[in-house]
Amino acid sequence: MLDIVENYLGVPVFFVGVTLQRNIADGKPVHVRQWHVDPEDYRMVKIIIYLNDVGLDGGPFEYIPRNLTSSLAQTLNYNYYSSGFVSDKDMARIAPKSIWNPCSGPYGTVIFTDTRSIFHRLKPPTGSERYSMTFGYTSRRPITTFERMIFSKNQLQAIASGLSQRQQDCLFLD
Repeated sequence: MLDIVENYLGVPVFFVGVTLQRNIADGKPVHVRQWHVDPEDYRMVKIIIYLNDVGLDGGPFEYIPRNLTSSLAQTLNYNYYSSGFVSDKDMARIAPKSIWNPCSGPYGTVIFTDTRSIFHRLKPPTGSERYSMTFGYTSRRPITTFERMIFSKNQLQAIASGLSQRQQDCLFLD
């Protein structure tokens, strides 16, 4: 995994953490269920694994192609940058729904994505709950970090004791 991520980023990586999620099928477009671009670094990798079958009404990861994202961000300008999230209504005004790409799949589907370079969201689930695990990676000098890992420094050190030096180096920022 580290080889793949470091090859893409072109630098040694920081393991941001892993998130285990249950998304209730309530159809509410809140937080990451709205369009956004992740701000943590210039490039980053997220690896999403579906822990159940995810159909179009089950909250699939959805994205807009990379080649359109920067021009869409420029078009949105103030509204996007002031809130960080873009509603479906605002996105539909500048990007037809035909270019919104949902990633549905059976249990075990794995999605590799650079969430810094594309508009994306967790499409609000309406028909079934979505269970997933997401691994996040940035450079070792990210632009910003968010509190994600639920481990203390001592717990991380205990976890790191069973890892190779290369893996340990990914757990702590310089």
